[in-house]
Amino acid sequence: MGMTSYGFVQVSSVQQITTSPTDCDTITYVISGTLGASNYTYTGITWSVSGSTLTIDVNYTSGGIILPVIVQFTQTGHLTGVSSGNYTVVVRGMLNGSASSTFNGAPSINVVTCCATKANFTAGAVSYCKGDTVALSNISTASTSQVWYANNVAVDTNFNFSQLATIPGNYTYKLVASSPCGKDSIEKNVLILDDLKMPNDTAICLNDPLTLSAPAGWDAYSWSDRSRKQTTTVTQSGTYHVTVTANSGCTQVDSVKVDVVGPAFSLGPDTFFCYQGNLTLDAGAVWDTVSWLLGPTNRFLNVDSAGVYVATVTNSIGCQFIDAIKVVESGATIDVIGSDTVCPGDTVHLEVIGNDWNQFQWSNGGNTQKVAALTAGTWTVTATNQDGCVREDTAWAGFFALPFVDLGEDTTLCIGDSMLLDVTQANSTYLWQDSSMAPTATIDTAGTYYVTVISAEGCANSDSITVGLQDCDTVVEEPDGVEEFGSKENWVVYPNPSTGQVYLQNPNGDKPVAVEVYGVTGNLVYSNQQNLTSGPIRLNLEALSGGTWFIHIIGKDYRQVYPIQLLTGR
Repeated sequence: MGMTSYGFVQVSSVQQITTSPTDCDTITYVISGTLGASNYTYTGITWSVSGSTLTIDVNYTSGGIILPVIVQFTQTGHLTGVSSGNYTVVVRGMLNGSASSTFNGAPSINVVTCCATKANFTAGAVSYCKGDTVALSNISTASTSQVWYANNVAVDTNFNFSQLATIPGNYTYKLVASSPCGKDSIEKNVLILDDLKMPNDTAICLNDPLTLSAPAGWDAYSWSDRSRKQTTTVTQSGTYHVTVTANSGCTQVDSVKVDVVGPAFSLGPDTFFCYQGNLTLDAGAVWDTVSWLLGPTNRFLNVDSAGVYVATVTNSIGCQFIDAIKVVESGATIDVIGSDTVCPGDTVHLEVIGNDWNQFQWSNGGNTQKVAALTAGTWTVTATNQDGCVREDTAWAGFFALPFVDLGEDTTLCIGDSMLLDVTQANSTYLWQDSSMAPTATIDTAGTYYVTVISAEGCANSDSITVGLQDCDTVVEEPDGVEEFGSKENWVVYPNPSTGQVYLQNPNGDKPVAVEVYGVTGNLVYSNQQNLTSGPIRLNLEALSGGTWFIHIIGKDYRQVYPIQLLTGR
């Protein structure tokens, strides 16, 4: 046809895809052509039958503004429900509901009649409880008769079928639908579930889990422990209920009682026995059998050595339990350190070592971990640890002898005389006040002489002597009326001779009641009766002239007289 504008839908070819169609088929056409604008909207393919003409319309719509561009189109149409008969096919291009073009070149079509019998049925559920009624509903099409089969056995010819479920199992139901033009069949499976029967009540070992399982095939499971699975795992005593639901909605309930059999087996916390003692381990009286590793087969095991001990026990239902306990020997080691021999005046320190011991009793009454041994001999300590175990140990404390040193009594030499001081000792060293290191010293001048003797063990002892000088050619007589009396008290007067400061000391600790100083004529020049001790007592005689003076030391029952030489030119 001629085209005077761009507003058109021109069909140029029609292809029938479905061959030998029947009135049961969907007939497919592919239609091509051109459009007068690029912005037409395709709205689908429609069809109609008038007499022996089958008209197919390809529908487009246009908007307010047309874009005048010629474009190609190809659309596919599906015709369903075309009645049987011979038809002339006319295809129209439709724009906004009006025919824009008509195509008469499509081949005619012959639609023949088909057999439309289709077998189908519905089952109320796919699973039922025993005792339920299985109801099957026939929804076949174009059928005039039917036969129902159960497990390949014909059971009914009624339109619908129902059957009381009495025997559990899997059932295959088949429906054969028939009509004068033919027949069709369909099968569906249905499960008839047996009554719920849980296992018998049972017992399990402590700490051993048990999996309870309900039969398979049910649509839903609900356990009393809130599990929603076919199985549930339990570890505690109790009665466990399960509710099962079939697809038909029927429910059944059953339960199983579980006893957890123990008791818990424990040999107790790790323990100890005291040194050279023993311990009895007890596995308990509730077990049917007890077996100690490498030991007896009764509940008791006596141990006297440290180690790890393992016991295996079984209860009344054969449950086996194993436990181990560590046993140590408490107080196995005690040691006292510090045994030594020292010089007199030094101290031997004895100590119990180790943090395990916390109570102590020494042979001298001390109760501390460390003591100072002041006397020689064997020292014994009894110690108790935190476990209450008691041990005893000994240590030695010794004292070397001091070297013997005696320079003699203080003395006075005649001018021109000398004396030998000899402190020779075996395996000893010496130190005099003038730093000399000989064992002897020759004295011929007035003064105080000191010596320290050191033994091979390093122990030191000292002594001193004060030596005075006098003119032995001049006789000095003591003043009249001041005679000595009483016992000799061995007072030491030094230094002698002196420059004026004189010291008195009594090695026996005696205290005088008075000290007096007299001149050679018997005149009293010094007297003191206060604050007197055993010494040293210091006398300040610097005010006296050089020469010989007499010091009187007066006790309760004695008077001692000591001449003192005060140096001239001092």
